[in-house]
Amino acid sequence: MPQCITTKFLAPTNSRGARVAARCQAKRIVVSWNDSLDVEANHRCAAMALVSFLSWPDAERWVGGSLPDDTGYAFVMTPARGR
Repeated sequence: MPQCITTKFLAPTNSRGARVAARCQAKRIVVSWNDSLDVEANHRCAAMALVSFLSWPDAERWVGGSLPDDTGYAFVMTPARGR
């Protein structure tokens, strides 16, 4: 069953570049930062990579936005039309 996904920016280190972690109760993954995307798109990309990894349906139904404390983003699945 789909769950809320939260994402967080991970700053670069001496051995790794910038990344975004996406997590939910079921799993956590880390995706490399894509310099050709803006901040929101990088967080969405990480969240959708987690959706894909978990084989959750309807990636286009996921909506998200920044968290109030600016620590990352949250994504939730919207209801299907007609339900």
